[in-house]
Amino acid sequence: PLLTDMEILYMASHSPCNAPVIVSALEKVKQKVGKIKYAIADQGNSIQKALKTQKIPVVLDITHTVAIHLKKQYKQDEQHLELSKKLRSTTHQIKQTSLACLMAPKKRSKCRFMNLYSFSDWGNSVIQLILKIKDKVESELSQEEQDILCKMGWITGYQSFFEELNEILVYIKQLFIEVKTKGVNEQTLNQLAEIQYDKAYEKMEYIESEVRKYLKSVNDLLVPTNETGDLTIKMLCCSDVIESTFGRFKNQMGQYYQNGVTSLALTIPAFTSELTPEVLLKVMNNTSHKDLAQWEKQNIDITLLKARRKLIPKKNTREKTNKQQ
Repeated sequence: PLLTDMEILYMASHSPCNAPVIVSALEKVKQKVGKIKYAIADQGNSIQKALKTQKIPVVLDITHTVAIHLKKQYKQDEQHLELSKKLRSTTHQIKQTSLACLMAPKKRSKCRFMNLYSFSDWGNSVIQLILKIKDKVESELSQEEQDILCKMGWITGYQSFFEELNEILVYIKQLFIEVKTKGVNEQTLNQLAEIQYDKAYEKMEYIESEVRKYLKSVNDLLVPTNETGDLTIKMLCCSDVIESTFGRFKNQMGQYYQNGVTSLALTIPAFTSELTPEVLLKVMNNTSHKDLAQWEKQNIDITLLKARRKLIPKKNTREKTNKQQ
């Protein structure tokens, strides 16, 4: 889905954002749109509890679901832990040398298993480079090539690890292309069953098996929600469009990010709308500064800036200067 396929129905900032707060928000949304057929969400406890309270069927976001299964396979994997330890040591050795360009991409502190593509591409590319260097006559190696073999030659011992990871990620990429663009029903399930993968890898078989179970659970929700019996109707199972919207909002915030969530949050609906001169003129004519202030008072908890000023009052520079004189 595109950003313009989404419509903001309710928006507010609360701390803490717990289940009762989410239930209240859902009630307000139901007043606008009526019955909610199902919701797509990650596995956050507050969201899950709120949706269960409202008896709204939940479709777990496929990106988060796959990442959880990758985490189960790799977080405590001995080879992965050993590789990570060696990479930290190698990075320390080469980060201020000419080989710094070959450092492994930095893993995110959070959600590191949601995007392993850059890590996999790096590993396979570096291994191919090292193997190419090893094919040369030793006496013909440049100093740089000798340094690469000395500092990073050990990585070829993990060739099978990166090959398996690459196989898994290729499968996941094909899966996402199908599911995120076409949704889930019997037809897409049959198409996904035709995706070929190497069954020699144990982790690959586990991921494929768990994905199959997940997609079946999503498809099973289609029957009670499909009241018309239309076989072309599909279940959505991806919340990427929401992530993208918040990503644009964070970029828009720029230097003001330290202020936390402010009335600038009202720019979010603009990202999902097709703005024309006529629409902008109508909004500007119908919305006053008083309206914005009232909305912020009702929907935004105290901002970080206001909290900071409350604890550390801003000094009056002019008054201080006069006292000094």
